Amino acid sequence: MLGLASFVVAAFLFNLVVGFLTVGICLILTVFILVRESGM
Repeated sequence: MLGLASFVVAAFLFNLVVGFLTVGICLILTVFILVRESGM
C-alpha cells in the first residue's frame, strides 16, 4: 500500500514538473517570437 502511494505521489510530481516545463518553454517561445516580430 505504501509503495502504491509513493508511486502515485512520484507520478503526480513528475506530471507537475513536466507541465511547468511545457508552460515555461511555450512562454519563452512566445516572447522570443514577439520580440523578433517587433524587432523586424
